[in-house]
Amino acid sequence: MMKLDQGTVLVPVDFSNHALEAVAKARGMVSAPSDVHVVTVLLAHGDPTMATAMSDHAHREAQIRQELVRQLGADVTHHVRFGDPGAEICTLASELDVNVVVIPSHGQDASKLPLGSTAERVARLAPCPVFLVREA
Repeated sequence: MMKLDQGTVLVPVDFSNHALEAVAKARGMVSAPSDVHVVTVLLAHGDPTMATAMSDHAHREAQIRQELVRQLGADVTHHVRFGDPGAEICTLASELDVNVVVIPSHGQDASKLPLGSTAERVARLAPCPVFLVREA
């Protein structure tokens, strides 16, 4: 497995077993768990009022953060984004200047295709190398 002497890794997480496996692989690539950043991207609701939408986003973000800490521990850095998953993952990778994105080849809705749509988009658009984790 690839090992980074120093640097950070970004792992998109949708709470599938496959995503949790990707987090485990990412932890093995870095010297400190704090070098692993996990991100969950939620689709934004089309709420007509800005105040209600912001309140809903804050509530959903708090729930996701609690679940991330519960499942992955507090030793990794957690991020929650709203929007298109492929675009948000690539934007965050750029903002954090990560060394590599470790992404499952498929999300929760795993298909028979060799690569899921989000993984394919991230592989094409990420500002850094992308390490694809296939399901065992």
